[in-house]
Amino acid sequence: MMAWLYAIALSLTPAWYAPGRNPETEIQYRDRVETIAEAIAAEVSDPELAAAVLVKWHAESGGFRLSVHSGERLGDNGHAICLGQLHQSRDLLKEDWLRLAGTDLESTRRCAAATAKLLGKARRLCRDWGRAFSAYATGRGCQLVALGRERSKRLSQLLQVRATEFYRLVKASAALGPVGVAPAGVAPAGPALAQGSL
Repeated sequence: MMAWLYAIALSLTPAWYAPGRNPETEIQYRDRVETIAEAIAAEVSDPELAAAVLVKWHAESGGFRLSVHSGERLGDNGHAICLGQLHQSRDLLKEDWLRLAGTDLESTRRCAAATAKLLGKARRLCRDWGRAFSAYATGRGCQLVALGRERSKRLSQLLQVRATEFYRLVKASAALGPVGVAPAGVAPAGPALAQGSL
């Protein structure tokens, strides 16, 4: 599953930076995306939930932005941490919450586990992905909002794409130009990839 998640992650539009402002090289970005895929694969055994976590992380972090992954940048006015943009709660105390930030494998795994736990709980409670994404994003129950509907649609598109096509993208990744752009002769692997970012 790790190769499949890695290929999905590379196919998503990365964070945009002004010329000369990208804090990491393309190789560093690919290595970090590999850590993201490895962490999710290690913590989430259900492929559908794993893909949902990946979709959620990509959307919440502005394209796997390094400053969000490292914890340098906190969302929601300083209340949300790691790629999952998780808040402190009675189930996630400050000490554990702070340990979610970091680009190393262990921190990323902790963030994956916490994100999967909350997203999986929302999915069971709300009964469909659109409402689950809405509940996760708003914290206000299972009322469907546009953001949830859009992320659910992206997830469905990703799940419809055959794993072999993603594997082909992984093998071709060494030949890619800018991250997320297929080389000549390698077609994007489905409608979600052609449409760009989540």
